[in-house]
Amino acid sequence: MQKRHSKLVILGSGPAGCSNSQRWRQHYNYVRPHSSLNYQSPFEYASKAA
Repeated sequence: MQKRHSKLVILGSGPAGCSNSQRWRQHYNYVRPHSSLNYQSPFEYASKAA
């Protein structure tokens, strides 16, 4: 079984924090594979379901 580690990510505040959070959300929804979605990104999963 794979061991998972969580880490604290500080996004910052102001324009830099906003940019970092947008970049993270973009990666999470369009790039990062999710095991619960059969290792597809949410975008890929939704595209195939539509």
